[in-house]
Amino acid sequence: MKKTTSFNKDLFKKSLVNSLSNYKEGSKQQVERTPKYSTGIIPLDDLLEGGFPMGSIVGFGSEAGVGKTTILLQACANIVKKYNKTVYYIDVENGAKLDLIYKMEYTDMLYHPESNPEGRFYLLSFKTIQDIVSFINQAAKGQDTAVIVIDSVTQVVDEESKEKDDLDVSNKQKGKIATMWSKASRALNTIIGDSDISLIMVHQARQKLNDFNPKTTSAGGNALKHITSVELWAKKGKYINEKYVTVDKASNSIGFNVKLQSLKSRCGDSDSSRNLVLFKGKGAVNVFAVKEWLEEYQYYDKKKEEYIPYFTKNDPWKTYNIPQLSIYIKERSYTKILEQLNYHRDELIPYVIQQLESNW
Repeated sequence: MKKTTSFNKDLFKKSLVNSLSNYKEGSKQQVERTPKYSTGIIPLDDLLEGGFPMGSIVGFGSEAGVGKTTILLQACANIVKKYNKTVYYIDVENGAKLDLIYKMEYTDMLYHPESNPEGRFYLLSFKTIQDIVSFINQAAKGQDTAVIVIDSVTQVVDEESKEKDDLDVSNKQKGKIATMWSKASRALNTIIGDSDISLIMVHQARQKLNDFNPKTTSAGGNALKHITSVELWAKKGKYINEKYVTVDKASNSIGFNVKLQSLKSRCGDSDSSRNLVLFKGKGAVNVFAVKEWLEEYQYYDKKKEEYIPYFTKNDPWKTYNIPQLSIYIKERSYTKILEQLNYHRDELIPYVIQQLESNW
């Protein structure tokens, strides 16, 4: 005879309450929208509908030389400024050079036990997955950590392989790396999911040359794709010269265009993209994003009861009219337009961000 178990309604209800208590305070807001850390980089925040999602893992990939490190250093520094929280940049492949940080004027944020013990920007150099997971677990126990960056996951090694001096770059070794991250994925998901941390996992691209149409894919393997809530991809575009005009060659250029694409997102739209302009040694320049936004959007005029574009073109003149800020720019030269927009950046950037936030 089969033994039956009586249903305890009170016990069942208590179990549900305990399960729901895992949600942070303000659970309604938690369900409606994942809270995020604004990076202060307009195209990146717009693509992510607000910034890096809290309690989530973000994958960020590209080919070498696209500027991932510069973008992430800038994003981390902006988060330190805005939220007064701590960020940890685990520089596995030694790409976050102090020279670059100095050029970007972030040295005053860097933690140093003697010269700057109050610094909230930590530059770390862990190499093994055991050290990294252990550190993330410790960092997640506090309430002060906002972002942790691993740059890059493809350079992380297993402690056992390191001890055996088995660090070759063969396909067999790449398979070991994928297995290593696959084993760590459950722990990372649990640690990050129970915190307010946004974990950014940087990975490089690789070329698949086994057919007639070579493909550029992530070198992080499928293991990383399964644990990320967001997957970003960056692709380098044309260069920009001193007159802010796009050119094909790198010589005499001051920066270049970067196409940011969302390949996967559980916190926003997938398969969308934004353009970002990166100046060498400085970072993303928001004024280009402001110009692009003004040229695309309109505002509602209550008196006329109609939508009016911010931007109009009547060759050779180009006009930008933002009556809400009492800003009126009329120029023929592309260079002068950007100079004028940059002059008003302290008013324009917050205004554009405010308008974008209403759609996030």
